[in-house]
Amino acid sequence: MSRVLLAPALALLSLLGAPPADASLLVLSYHDIRDDVARQGDVDPHAVSTQNFAAHLDWLHGNGYTAVDLDDVEAASRGVRPLPERAVLLTFDDGLRSVYTHAFPLLRAYRFPAVIAPVTGWVDLPADSHVDYAGPASHDRDDFVTWAHLREMQASGLVEVASHTDAMHYGALANPQGNVIPAAVTRIYDPAADAYETAAQYLARVRADLTASAAAIERALGQPPRAIVWPYAAYSQRTNAIADGLGMRFSFDLEGTRPERLAGADLHGLSRLLVTGNPDVVELVAELRDDADAVEPMRAVQVDLDYLYDPDPAQVERNLDALVERMHRIKPSHVFLQAFADPDGDGAADALYFPNRHLPVRADLFSRVAWQLSTRARVRVHAWMPVLAFRPAVALARA
Repeated sequence: MSRVLLAPALALLSLLGAPPADASLLVLSYHDIRDDVARQGDVDPHAVSTQNFAAHLDWLHGNGYTAVDLDDVEAASRGVRPLPERAVLLTFDDGLRSVYTHAFPLLRAYRFPAVIAPVTGWVDLPADSHVDYAGPASHDRDDFVTWAHLREMQASGLVEVASHTDAMHYGALANPQGNVIPAAVTRIYDPAADAYETAAQYLARVRADLTASAAAIERALGQPPRAIVWPYAAYSQRTNAIADGLGMRFSFDLEGTRPERLAGADLHGLSRLLVTGNPDVVELVAELRDDADAVEPMRAVQVDLDYLYDPDPAQVERNLDALVERMHRIKPSHVFLQAFADPDGDGAADALYFPNRHLPVRADLFSRVAWQLSTRARVRVHAWMPVLAFRPAVALARA
């Protein structure tokens, strides 16, 4: 693409100025790069036009950013050598074919390294299978990269292939009310048996999936992945521990957009800026400037599930709708959701609102409410379970 097309935007950016320089790491997360992205209302909100992506690279290249790879990040985390000022790492999720046809030529032109994280089950998608991707769009195997594409990109020295799991890029049934939650972080609910996966079954499923993904990458590319990009940025300490045990010592999420300051040798949960809404270069730079200077205040609300609970499930749903609407009006950033039941109001937990081995279950309600608040009210939800709310075991035995 001619740089003449970029001149007006870059002239404006020179007036805006660049984000403040520091020695931290900015990680950008891209998905689909294609020519025909609609400016408004594209079916895939994560798609970026080829022209805008080229402009992003051109601006980064011309404004003092240095593209780094995982070797650089690991060396900095271990104190071997520092990252350059304004270090930037590019990542591409899902393994859509456009990363080869549209993004890779531009990466070569600018000599920008990148981490590409395909879902290995989609690379090996059977010819008669389809993947529901980006709303109503259905993708077949021709919409994803092949192992030959990945080998070519890896051979360039610019691309490192990470795992995006083998078959966990979906929402699994997570409770009796029908919520679907990222498969990597939920114990799947079986309605026929009215039972959840056990903890052992859940961890075994995650381990088997990551093992299959790592094996497929090593078999096709000659080396196992050392990074895991969790679908939907959903992970836990336990899933990161499994990945780490399989040699994937890097992991990424989408929590926050400010540059990451590496803290020691722990490379799990590196934050990324999800590039969404097909931003042009001016919009991207404005977002970088805002995030670099931002102080994120916490607006917290405590919600007591005892006030939401009702023996009638239909009334519970009405109460939940009213709660979500209220959170929309209040606009908190965080909700502390009381996960225990205290109907007599004495401050002690009499039961819990989730399946467990220690106390009675008043209702299997916590995951339902937490997920609805997270997805519909766009708040961060934390379980509120103060230690002092639980009677000592001796007192429970006498009760």
